[in-house]
Amino acid sequence: MTMMNFASHGTQDLYPTFLQRDWGFTRSVVRSSPRSRWSALLRGVLCGLYSDRLGRRRTIVLALAGRSS
Repeated sequence: MTMMNFASHGTQDLYPTFLQRDWGFTRSVVRSSPRSRWSALLRGVLCGLYSDRLGRRRTIVLALAGRSS
């Protein structure tokens, strides 16, 4: 679970700062980030529901595999 937290929170929490500081994106471009946070919340709820049926490890592997594609 620690690895999953690092994978998800590292990208969700630090991504807007990374876009502004390292890539020079403007605030208007970075403001689209809340949309991705809402979709991440929805995916988290759905993965939680699936984990009851598939098991936690399988759900994590599927979520990470879908994320990298």
